[in-house]
Amino acid sequence: MFISPLAQFWERAGVRVKKGDLPMYGWTGRIAYIDLTDRKVRYDTLSADLLHEYLGGRGLNARLLYDLTDANTDPLGPANPLIFSTGPLTGTLVPANGRYTVTARSPLTGIFGDGSAAGFWAAELKYAGFDALVVTGVADRPVYLHIEDGNISINDADRLWGLDTWETTAALQGMLGEDIQAAVIGPAGENLVKYACIINNRARAVGRTGLGAVMGAKKLKAITVRGTQPVRLAHTDEHAAAVDAMLRHVFAAPGYPLRSRFGTTVITDVYHRMGTVPVRNSQVGFDERVGNLTANKVAEHTEGLKGCFACPIHCSRYTRAAGEGGEGPEYETIIALGPRCGNFDLPSVIGFNHLLNRLGLDTISAGGVLSYLMECAQRGLLRPADVDGIDLAWGSREAIGELVRKIACREGCGDRLAEGVRALTREIPGSEDFAIHVKGMEPAEQEPRGMKAWGLGWAVASRGADHLRAFPLAETTWTADEAKRVFGTERVADRLAYDGKDRLVKWSEEVSAVADSAELCKFCLMAMTVPLEMVGRALWTVTGQEYPAEELLTVGERIVNLERMYNARLGLGRADDVLPRRFNEPLAEGASAGETFELERMLDSYYRVRGWDVRTGNPTPEKLRELGLEFTLDGQDFPQGKQK
Repeated sequence: MFISPLAQFWERAGVRVKKGDLPMYGWTGRIAYIDLTDRKVRYDTLSADLLHEYLGGRGLNARLLYDLTDANTDPLGPANPLIFSTGPLTGTLVPANGRYTVTARSPLTGIFGDGSAAGFWAAELKYAGFDALVVTGVADRPVYLHIEDGNISINDADRLWGLDTWETTAALQGMLGEDIQAAVIGPAGENLVKYACIINNRARAVGRTGLGAVMGAKKLKAITVRGTQPVRLAHTDEHAAAVDAMLRHVFAAPGYPLRSRFGTTVITDVYHRMGTVPVRNSQVGFDERVGNLTANKVAEHTEGLKGCFACPIHCSRYTRAAGEGGEGPEYETIIALGPRCGNFDLPSVIGFNHLLNRLGLDTISAGGVLSYLMECAQRGLLRPADVDGIDLAWGSREAIGELVRKIACREGCGDRLAEGVRALTREIPGSEDFAIHVKGMEPAEQEPRGMKAWGLGWAVASRGADHLRAFPLAETTWTADEAKRVFGTERVADRLAYDGKDRLVKWSEEVSAVADSAELCKFCLMAMTVPLEMVGRALWTVTGQEYPAEELLTVGERIVNLERMYNARLGLGRADDVLPRRFNEPLAEGASAGETFELERMLDSYYRVRGWDVRTGNPTPEKLRELGLEFTLDGQDFPQGKQK
């Protein structure tokens, strides 16, 4: 029997090769299961039907997590799988395809958890021959995985344990070569901080839901990859044309010049004008001093622009303050360690960004914890003695720097602070009204009282308080005519209106799920408004499979519903779709003055638009069957929910 050179490669790599069992177009079709307890690697194939229904990335991971866990899975236990996936477009010429998703049951929230990052790690994994990795078990000593052209080895990492993420990356490159890509954890992950993240390229963070702690619990310090295998394209000539069309669309987008020049730092300017910057733990949404942190101010510290794999937007920057340089900060970090904590000193924020990247800490959750503590101190609920003698005055740069180090090392009071805001409220009576979290996760730096769709998106998101599950940019960037054409009411483009936000959030959630599963950056797909028709065309040129826009929305809907059912299996439902009590208070200043948030008036209509049961807030059996999710019905009692 003739075996092609490509098939011979897979055979040499230890992968089972059968007649016709060759990598498919776009996807490699390969997945590896790594058991760290027994130090064994099993290679397997992915079903073509599974990939078509979920694309890859977030969608594929959601299905794998649903199948591999149950309600008793311990987030920090050996059975919790840590799943890494690329998408079908990864490693191609399609703009901004350099993302990957990591998924597990979250140690921070106890529910569905995932995060994603860009940079260059994802493409390297695809070139090394894999769509996905599933890591289980616990190593008996620190290890790292090395993946190279179809082979995976488990290697001792004793000498790396205790290093920060930058030191770890440098050490691995010294051992394996400068051309490897590394996803690593720092001290926060090693010490099981519940909001530890995974870092690649020294600054690109799988930031949310504490997946760095899952990696640390497994004693997995890093995953390095090197690959030389090309992505197989179904339609090469048409691929080039599809890429050209997408690039022309991106370059012509109204938001491109500012995003390309300033990246996410320009959001500070926009939110400052709208009065939607969280200041002092969201006590207010406007402070004149936010002007010290705007895009032009960050530009004064910028030494160069940076882009991720295949990205024409290059929205990141290389900044330097107090002698140390690095990538970032992004908008979220600027506000989380700045105004949210009462700090308006930009050089310190830049320095904190680099510090948290080194430690491997999620900047959003870290800022949420610190600002909550500072308000506790403001209200007399905490004394310096409760936090190792640290003065929790608003804006104290000394307190911020000292506390993040203590958190990363679980040293002194940092051991408690490493658990997150929800856990702290159980220790600090009287703080519930200003404990800013949803389902246990601290929110990003939006102000929902002045941005209604974002607040609804936070409340219903599968990960907890989440700006990226919906990412409803249309609320603030679309014209009234565009909003009316797509959603039936021009008030969708009014950030202070409630009308039509149910349809906007549903649509945005589904488009976001497609982006996260194809592994396209949302800035390209949503901020630059690349239409789904273009994404479908690109997918056809890569995979050879047809994806009309409506089918892509169905893929997104399937993923959103599956994640909802994952949480329903854990007992969550309508009662858990809430916002912090703080947002019942009217804003006092700025362009959103007088605004509150009335969530209950939005939930019923959102559930109806979704085809979910209004009483429980969960999908109906009819909706699940329609989406091919009938397997989630087994043993399901459709709870109304109240997260434990």
